[in-house]
Amino acid sequence: MKIAKTVINRIIESLVFLKHRQPDYQWTRREIGEFCGATTETVTRVLTKLETAGLITKDGRDINILDVHKLLEFSEDLELSN
Repeated sequence: MKIAKTVINRIIESLVFLKHRQPDYQWTRREIGEFCGATTETVTRVLTKLETAGLITKDGRDINILDVHKLLEFSEDLELSN
């Protein structure tokens, strides 16, 4: 039985995908949200949580993934705990 992904998982996977496809483009929170079906406010909260966890850095619109593998592991751990 497939379990639906949480909004955090969708945002993480979308961020990884978008940054991989166009690494130099500065994706807005709105664009990320539209891509994965989340509100801009939720994307902002999740990005702040990821930054606090040391998985990304933010500087305005510029979002840097520090370690893609750790970020995806974090997402997978969240999925398994649900």
